[in-house]
Amino acid sequence: MILKFFKKLFSLTSIYSLGELSQKAITFFLLPVYTIYLSPKDFGILALMNLTISFITGLISFPVHSGLNRFFYNPSYKEKNDVLLFNLFLFIFCMSLILMLVYLYFNIFITRIFFNTSDFLPIVRFYALLVFLIPLSSFMMTFIQLIQKAKYYLFISLCSMAVSSGLVLYLLISFKMGIMAVIMGQALNQFLLLMAALPVFYKYSRFELSIKTIKFPLTYGYPFLLTGYSNILMQSGDRYVLRFFSSVATVGLYEFGYRISSLIKMILVEPLQKALTPLLFQEEHNPAAQKRYLRTGATYYYFIAVFCALILSLFAKELVMLIARRQEFWDSWKIISIIAFSYVFHGLGGYLNFGIIMRNKSGLIAFNTFIAAGLNIGLNFLFIPLWGIMGAAVATLISYLVWDFLRVYFSARLYDLHFELMRLLKITIVGCGLYLAAMYLTLNMPIYQTVALKIVFLSIYFPAFFVIGFFDAKEMQYIKSFFSSVKNSGIASTIQKIRKL
Repeated sequence: MILKFFKKLFSLTSIYSLGELSQKAITFFLLPVYTIYLSPKDFGILALMNLTISFITGLISFPVHSGLNRFFYNPSYKEKNDVLLFNLFLFIFCMSLILMLVYLYFNIFITRIFFNTSDFLPIVRFYALLVFLIPLSSFMMTFIQLIQKAKYYLFISLCSMAVSSGLVLYLLISFKMGIMAVIMGQALNQFLLLMAALPVFYKYSRFELSIKTIKFPLTYGYPFLLTGYSNILMQSGDRYVLRFFSSVATVGLYEFGYRISSLIKMILVEPLQKALTPLLFQEEHNPAAQKRYLRTGATYYYFIAVFCALILSLFAKELVMLIARRQEFWDSWKIISIIAFSYVFHGLGGYLNFGIIMRNKSGLIAFNTFIAAGLNIGLNFLFIPLWGIMGAAVATLISYLVWDFLRVYFSARLYDLHFELMRLLKITIVGCGLYLAAMYLTLNMPIYQTVALKIVFLSIYFPAFFVIGFFDAKEMQYIKSFFSSVKNSGIASTIQKIRKL
């Protein structure tokens, strides 16, 4: 039973991960071009405006997405989830239109607050289109992943990303439009996603007005406003504090390093969360199995995620120098390892939080997130004047650790959901130990020696867990069986056997 669950989880995660990886590959292809046509200041403008738009659109996206995710498969909505879907979309459409008009009313104020000049007013005004489009497209994409149409999600994500990226390149290279080219590409991407998802939405919807149907899901979802905004502050609020203490260009430097660190989020964290949530809600009828999936899944997610973060962290400096065409971007490598491990803890929190979710304690979820976000902002005000962008990164990492400790505690208390904390600790010690040792020993080495030694340390990761006795007897049996099968039948045949389990 557990093998079937993880097989399905792995299948869905792989598809989502392929989509995110492909999109990230396109983004990485664009980053060297961006560093030719855009300055750190331009990256800072984009970071501040995208963060502001997230705050505005979150007013409707957070509660609606939470209500849809929680009640679409709920037994009491089984016969009316199509009505729920239509009315939530109608609600988010009307609210998006209102928010766009309010944003346009305040656009001069927003420009002066961030940039102290009206020169960027056209850029700020164009973001009004994103205020309208983002809630609609994100609602549609949330619905598609909820019904587990992972391949279609992959297809439309890649197509829209490819088309919009082509537009960005054309406007950047041919017309030298700067950051306006990037913003227009974002708008086109959101529009294409919305249009591509509408046929699926039409198929699953019943066009029947019913305020009563959405009343309880929205009542459940609105406490998640605090959670959503706290999440934004956790991941991006440091840009506002950096702007308070320094220049827009410093914000852009930090943003550039953050984008590279987000490889962990794009390839692993987000695909896993998209696959995991609907699968676990479908196991609501069997709490014992659900807890077993969560407990085992958290350990192996962390095992893989720390290895991915280790790869990115060890080669961060070389990666930044390879991507960035301007030397003024190179210092951003210093924050990549810290932010990468922060994203690892963010992904782990998706498991740790589930006990609170299953008790429908949305207020407690909001409280935990608010505490972590408040700590994050407070530490930013403390650390940024001392250490600059490094201070912002350290504040983020500490906040995620505190947030995860809160989720572990309340999931155990409310849902009797306990995790393998000692095994998680062993993974942390191995991963951090290898990183610190590799970075210390490669100081002042020529680059070819540095890369070679880092590869050696990376290759130690998996064998180290056999040495410290990380795997239990059953896991060792699976591992031995796998390698024995590979030896006797070959890797392709072994994969076919696993797929038939």
